[in-house]
Amino acid sequence: MRKTTKLTSALTITALLFAVTPSAEAKNKPSGKIGATVADGDMSVQVRKVQCGLKQVGSGYFVEKALGQFCVVTFAMTPSKKKPVSYFSSSQKAITKAGYEAESKTILSDEYKSMLTVNPGTSVLLKVAFDVGPKDPIVIAEFHDSMFSGGVQVDLTKGSYKGK
Repeated sequence: MRKTTKLTSALTITALLFAVTPSAEAKNKPSGKIGATVADGDMSVQVRKVQCGLKQVGSGYFVEKALGQFCVVTFAMTPSKKKPVSYFSSSQKAITKAGYEAESKTILSDEYKSMLTVNPGTSVLLKVAFDVGPKDPIVIAEFHDSMFSGGVQVDLTKGSYKGK
C-alpha cells in the first residue's frame, strides 16, 4: 500500500510540474526581427539578410553542397561590453518553419568565419549557413555569445534592413 501511495504522489508532483512549466517555445519567443539589434551576453547582433534555397555555399576549393538547401543569415556582430568577444559559428542555431532545430554548418571559406575574436569598438559582418530540408526554410535564428548562454532569438519573417 505504501509503494502505491509514493508512486501516486510522484506522478501527481510530476504532472503539476509539467502543468506550470512553460514550454520551450513559450520561454524562447523571438525578441528581435531583421534590422533590430539584440544582445546575448557580451555580444550584440543585427540581422541584415536571410537567403534560403541555395544549393551550395563557399568558393574555390571550399564549395559545400547542401543536403537539402542552405539558408544563409548575414549579420553584424559587435561587442556590447568593453572586452573582446569570441564568436563561434558552431554556437549558432536556427529553427525551421516546421519547428526543427538546425545547427550551423561549418564552411571552410573566407566568407564564412567559424571562429573569430572581435575587439571592443569594432563590428564585423558575418555569415552563418544552415543546411535544412529542401522545403523547410529557417524562420528563427538563435544567436549565442557562447555555447553555455541562453541565446537570443530573431524572427526572420519580420522586419527589414535598409542599410548598406
